[in-house]
Amino acid sequence: MSNPTRCDDHRRNHDLYRMRDLSGRLLYIGVTNGGLRRFMEHAKDKTWWLEVASIDIEHVHCSRQAIEMLEREAIKSESPLYNVTHNQGQPLPPPVAPVVPAPVAPVSEPTVEELQPGWCSVGDRVTHLHFGDGWVCDLWNHGTDDEGVTIQFDGIGEKHLATKWAALRIVGAL
Repeated sequence: MSNPTRCDDHRRNHDLYRMRDLSGRLLYIGVTNGGLRRFMEHAKDKTWWLEVASIDIEHVHCSRQAIEMLEREAIKSESPLYNVTHNQGQPLPPPVAPVVPAPVAPVSEPTVEELQPGWCSVGDRVTHLHFGDGWVCDLWNHGTDDEGVTIQFDGIGEKHLATKWAALRIVGAL
């Protein structure tokens, strides 16, 4: 994974994240330094949460003021569907029904053990209910509750997922 973006001399880690639906449509842009805690808050209070299929996370090392500026500029230039603040006065659309993916071969549900921190390694072959099969390319915060994984999915490309929420299953290894 690439080195975090540096935007000034303050020593604080933040994450700038983009939530997308199955079609890749940008739903929401936000910032956090609380790891998965912020995503759990969205899951509890956002009516559009069920539309989220992937979350792209950019790790940024800067001040809170600088990360908020980056978030504001990203919202203004990318116009995510559900951001109210900084979205150039655009009205918030009503939530839409989640995109239903094409039928796929049945995949057994991951067990709790498969979703525990440290459950996979770089080079593992995994499967995801919506994205299909792919290779684990990178891990961050490995072995912690905030663990994330970068997967190169066949025919789709690279996705950055929180392993705790990704519902992945190991199907092989290098």
